[in-house]
Amino acid sequence: MANNQAQDRYNPGAVSAEDWETHKYQDLPDGEIFYLEANRTEGNHAYRKRSDKEALNTKMQTYHEVLSNITVYTKI
Repeated sequence: MANNQAQDRYNPGAVSAEDWETHKYQDLPDGEIFYLEANRTEGNHAYRKRSDKEALNTKMQTYHEVLSNITVYTKI
């Protein structure tokens, strides 16, 4: 059987690429670290879930109200 290079090609992500998992905020356990976007830019700070309606911005050390049905991202 001939080797078909077009079908055998595999191009994985870079070694330094980050993997993200999506969650609903209400499904995260208290204390979980999450992000509002699936990237690591300067303006996308990490948050820690404090309750079903409040989260701590870990960089600014301020509390923010959060809607329980928004989609958030965690790093794998």
